[in-house]
Amino acid sequence: MVYIKRLLSGCQTLTCEPNLTSTVSLSLPLSLFLSAGGVCIAQSLKIPREPRSWEFEKIIRRLMETPNARAVIIFANEDDIRRVLDAAMRSNQTGHFLWVGSDSWGSKISPVLKQERVAEGAITILPKRVTIDG
Repeated sequence: MVYIKRLLSGCQTLTCEPNLTSTVSLSLPLSLFLSAGGVCIAQSLKIPREPRSWEFEKIIRRLMETPNARAVIIFANEDDIRRVLDAAMRSNQTGHFLWVGSDSWGSKISPVLKQERVAEGAITILPKRVTIDG
C-alpha cells in the first residue's frame, strides 16, 4: 500500500463528462477523496461527451505535459478507456503511464483487447459488493 501511495503522490485524473445515462460527474468527488488521502493531483482532465478520435490524442498530449505525474486515475466507460489506451499506443507512450482504473475495465477484456502492452501494469479497483436481501 505504501508503494501505491508513493506512485500516486503526483497523479493526474481523467474522467468522462456526464451523459444521458450518467448524470453525475466523478471529477469533484474523486479529487476530494484523493486530496483527503494526501494525494497530489497535478491536473484533472475530462473526456468530452461524444468525443472525436483526435480528442484522445489531445488528451495524451495534455497528460504528457506533466511528465513527473505518470499515474493516471481514469474513471470512464469502456469505449472511452479503449480509445485512451489506443491513443497512448499510437503516441508511442506504451509503458509511460501507470493506469489506475475502475471496474469498468478491470473486470472486462474488451477495453484492453489487442492493447495489452499499453495497459500492462494497470491497477483496477473493484468495489466490494454485498447482496441485500429483500
